[in-house]
Amino acid sequence: MKRTEFYPPTGKMITNINLDLMYSYVIENFQEYWSKGTGSAEIHYFENEFSATLSISVNLDYGFYLNYSNNRENEEEKLSLFDFYKLDQIVEGVDDLEVSLGLFIPQTLAWEVIKTFLEEGQPSPQIQWIDPDDLPEDSSFY
Repeated sequence: MKRTEFYPPTGKMITNINLDLMYSYVIENFQEYWSKGTGSAEIHYFENEFSATLSISVNLDYGFYLNYSNNRENEEEKLSLFDFYKLDQIVEGVDDLEVSLGLFIPQTLAWEVIKTFLEEGQPSPQIQWIDPDDLPEDSSFY
């Protein structure tokens, strides 16, 4: 049986968050919601023996930086990629995390990724993903 856990920037974990509520956080109330608390969040997905995590960091000007990982040994961590040519430009997220600008994706794309993750526990094919080992030396994803 599938289960999700959303750890929001403001505190208490939400089990099996409703898609409409998550949509409001990502699209409708973006500035207000993500400027509160830590400015970052995580979603954990569980189904049978499979588990995955989508870590979320936000920059109010540039959108969402997403980091996907799962418990399969042969799969590497994946980072959202929007603009390869801006990976050398470093910006701070609301959570003070320094991340390459090229890893931030717009809200509308982030919504599609988050929705796919909540439904399937998989990285969405609607965006490009990059392996951390493939990032240029002057980039940052922590």
